[in-house]
Order: sequence, then structure tokens, then C-alpha cells
Amino acid sequence: LGEGGDFAPDPHATHPWFEKAHSADVLGENELLLYDNGSTERGFSRVIRYRLDETQKTASLVWQYPPDGVVDVWHNMSLGDADLLPNQNVLVSAGNGPQNQSPSRILEVSPSGERVWLLWWYDEGHTRVGAYQVERIPRLWEVMED
Repeated sequence: LGEGGDFAPDPHATHPWFEKAHSADVLGENELLLYDNGSTERGFSRVIRYRLDETQKTASLVWQYPPDGVVDVWHNMSLGDADLLPNQNVLVSAGNGPQNQSPSRILEVSPSGERVWLLWWYDEGHTRVGAYQVERIPRLWEVMED
């Protein structure tokens, strides 16, 4: 799977293949969610979801964040993760933030591509720091009503 592999790329995708992707999550029998760091030449990172047809050897890009045409560009050459949440949103941690890369951040994105929330990640001196493989944990207590 990937450029030069056995699967045919999605003919409708602007960027059908990942570059330096990792943190793969298998979603059922035929879908795969990846954090795609991207190359310096491409200049952006993203989260992508493929539907695979192993019989036809095709890989359809069924979802990505940011979607084509949405201005939310970031580029981090390492340290990224994406997890599908029970509500079908995707939790993303993006970045190590060295010089000439985007600041680190954690965000949640809906299936429609809407950013639900965003947390920028800095230390006390506003130096860029990394967030990697964050996890959403359930609420530890219920809010009590008066």
C-alpha cells in the first residue's frame, strides 16, 4: 500500500498517497486511518482514511483532514497520531514543533471535517514542545446538579 505498491491509487484524490505516514489504525476489515506527516516538498501534514479492496487492489481515500480546499495547513515532520473515537470524530495530535515547522497541537475533528476543539501545546517559555499519541479518556465523574 502506497506509491509504488500493489494497490492502485484513488484517481479522484489530489494527493492519493501518504508520505512518511505512521500510527496506522485498522478500522474493521477494510479501512485504515493514518497520520500522514508529509514531505518537506509537499509541505503539509494530514490525517487520512482509506477504504481498501484487496480483491481489486484499490485504495480509495474516503476522508482526510484537512479536506481539500480547507485552510488549516500544518506541517510536522514527526510525532503525530490519529484515533477514531466512539462518536466517529477523530482525535489528532500533531507535531514536534522544531524550527520551520508548525506549533504542536491537539484537536478533534468531526466526520464532516469540522474542527470541534483545538489545543495549542507550548511550554512556559512559549517554546514549541511535542505531543504524541494522546488518548481521550472518559469523564471520571458526573457533574452533580443542585
